[in-house]
Amino acid sequence: MKETERRDLGQCPHCGAKIWSDHPYAWCSECGNSLPAAIKTQLAGQQTSQASPSEQGNTLVVEGKTIPCPICGHDRFWTRQTLMDTRGASLLGVDWASASALNYVCNRCGHVLWFLRK
Repeated sequence: MKETERRDLGQCPHCGAKIWSDHPYAWCSECGNSLPAAIKTQLAGQQTSQASPSEQGNTLVVEGKTIPCPICGHDRFWTRQTLMDTRGASLLGVDWASASALNYVCNRCGHVLWFLRK
């Protein structure tokens, strides 16, 4: 979003911090409290109307159920593999043989969900 397009959507009712139209979270980044529903609605409208990178990515389906992000409710994730190495494997230099987990990272808030089974 260009700086000239940035709008003031209101302020956090808990700490008074200004919330701008490019705010990336459903909570205040200053105090961590949830934002009012009116501001969340405006933020959601901004994000969907711009075809932003948060709309790219995969949906998460587990055993036939579509799973949204448990933090912000968004439904798009990017994925990565993470090694689940142990101290023993590190000590012996065989980290590469450790099991791996599949991570789904929310495109909106960055929350990470870990899965051992694919």
